[in-house]
Amino acid sequence: MHRLSVLLALLVLLNASAGAHEDWCGYDFTLVGVPNSAGDVAFTSLTGMNSSGKIVGGYTNSNPRNGFLLRGAIFEEKIEAPDSAFNNVRGINDKGVIVGFTVLRNGERLAIHRDSDGRLSTFNVPGATLTDAWAISSNGRIVGHYRGNGGPEHGFLWNGRKFQTIDAPFQPRTALRGVNKAGQIVGNSVANDGRAVVPFLLSDGIFTPIQIPDAFIVEVSGINDRGQIVGTFTTSDPATNPSFSTRSFVSQGDDVTFIDAPFPGTQSTSAFGINNRGELVGTVSFADGRQMGFTAAPRTCK
Repeated sequence: MHRLSVLLALLVLLNASAGAHEDWCGYDFTLVGVPNSAGDVAFTSLTGMNSSGKIVGGYTNSNPRNGFLLRGAIFEEKIEAPDSAFNNVRGINDKGVIVGFTVLRNGERLAIHRDSDGRLSTFNVPGATLTDAWAISSNGRIVGHYRGNGGPEHGFLWNGRKFQTIDAPFQPRTALRGVNKAGQIVGNSVANDGRAVVPFLLSDGIFTPIQIPDAFIVEVSGINDRGQIVGTFTTSDPATNPSFSTRSFVSQGDDVTFIDAPFPGTQSTSAFGINNRGELVGTVSFADGRQMGFTAAPRTCK
């Protein structure tokens, strides 16, 4: 089995507003990168983490995207579909089941499902020309988005027996990004030009927009079984401000905590996943152009 060592640097505690979390004292951040002797790894991103600490993500080198599974302090497995040119693994549940998507060498784009025994398969929403899976709950529900012939993206929910199309009522395109054991779903409703985004929570059949104070573009990226939602936002318009930065947040009801990685030279912090212990994974972008993965573990006040 191919094994890659991990660059780990445990850095300082982030001092952020704790909101209503009286027993919460910020996060301990760990920086994660993929070193290699060729020196051609352009960036590392962590996208999902389960409660036992298994992490999925990706890195680029001479290939545009390589999916991987991280166990402890070792990159243990590359995850790739047969005959693929691009692999993007996004979510992992507490049973170790992994989902994502792949682009085959013939250009076909399919969702990836890898079971807890390591068997990998691909699937399409029936009638779709593109299917991306983004998250899987602890009880096996999968969400993502698909596209038909020339139409906009639609969200989908797969419960293991059938597919359900989910379209938010805000913008023409819908992309689902997270689902928990209770069936709560988060996603983004996107305008055709990609600029107007309405993030939302779907719970008990009701779509509720998610708003972050003083944010320009907000996108959600995950939800855990405690109902904590993770996402990102920009502080200005990326179309008019090339030096815009990305920040992250964790929200639950009206309680919002801002997440900013404390590494020297950090330009943007993009949190992509949250597990049932409230631990975060994502990507840090630095002013010198580097992009590396991070984990952030909540610290309990003593």
